[in-house]
Amino acid sequence: MKRLIKLLTVIVLMTLSIHTTAFAQSAVAKYNEGIELMQKGDYNAAISSFKASMAVNKSTANKKKCNKQIAECKRLMAKHPATSDTERPAESNTTLTLSQSRLAFAASPQEQQRVGVEVMPQTSDWKAEVQDKHNWIELSKSMDGHEIIIACSPNEQTTERQATISVTCGNKSKTLTIVQRGRELTLGASPNYANFKLKGGKILVNISCNSDTTYSNGRNWDVIQHPEWLRVEATETTLILEAQKLEKNDPGYKGGRQGEVIIVSQSTRHVLPVKQKRKFL
Repeated sequence: MKRLIKLLTVIVLMTLSIHTTAFAQSAVAKYNEGIELMQKGDYNAAISSFKASMAVNKSTANKKKCNKQIAECKRLMAKHPATSDTERPAESNTTLTLSQSRLAFAASPQEQQRVGVEVMPQTSDWKAEVQDKHNWIELSKSMDGHEIIIACSPNEQTTERQATISVTCGNKSKTLTIVQRGRELTLGASPNYANFKLKGGKILVNISCNSDTTYSNGRNWDVIQHPEWLRVEATETTLILEAQKLEKNDPGYKGGRQGEVIIVSQSTRHVLPVKQKRKFL
């Protein structure tokens, strides 16, 4: 008899546990349904879902979070009354406007940026997608359905990158261009100058550059200017500068001669002064 009572007790407890779990899952499902409806701008339906969640799960914690979302729905309905209307406007009468058509991000952005989306007659039933599937951009829709929230991952390249976001509502569409600057480019030379004596000679200059641009010479930097009297040869990371001997009959023999070697990478320039004279202070 005792074994039978224990068995019945276990069965009753298991049944209660199953029902409790089912009720909890149903309450969570209704709450999540309400959140999805809020994001679509259907605030009346969202409120009904939150109330249904509270009816299933009457705990203080569940009531608190549902009532919080209901209050937010009512605030958004007051701010955008037309968005709570379940009727969608005829596509032929719809207008779609973006607050910006171009957005710029730093190489290492510290925060997200937002672009307003206005549809008339008002609705939040629009979508935004990144063209060509650039994985460095993340998109989301604001809770009230009136903004695109854009986040960019850090750009590890020194070159600028771009992407296009397509925003559509029915048969209307707009594009938003995203531009992200490249990380800082460094270009330097060591030594930072070249001084030749009258007898001439060769000087080796080491070039440091982190650019992600490759020029036709195979390097990520190039020489765009040097004095005619200076011979310049380059390897991947060095410059070899050679000056011929200054003869006494040369116009620059007494005062010496000078000029500049200009090195570039992308929009960055580095100027290397070069001189050839009798004495240097």
